[in-house]
Amino acid sequence: MTRLSDQDIEAIARTIAADLSGKPRAADARQVSASPVQAPAAGVGIFATVDDAARAAKAAQPVFAALPIRTRAAILASIRATMRENAEALAKSAHEETGLGRYEDKIVKN
Repeated sequence: MTRLSDQDIEAIARTIAADLSGKPRAADARQVSASPVQAPAAGVGIFATVDDAARAAKAAQPVFAALPIRTRAAILASIRATMRENAEALAKSAHEETGLGRYEDKIVKN
């Protein structure tokens, strides 16, 4: 089973943060050496199709599960912090996509 290094995890976290902020990605964040997941397609969203996203998730899950608990906790803490920083944009996007609820309420919910 492939294991991610601390540098790989940091690159993944930077990629996620850049995707959410709309900033261009650093070159080292585009390619994770030990990752079994191919680089995402360009355009709207991260993957071109839901099937591509599902395949990537299926490949990534055992790699993630094999990481030490502290590493997984750090990854989740990074995701959580990025989600909090982008709560308003995520809420507006969810509201625009579904047309349900009020985006102000979704900020709190997220």
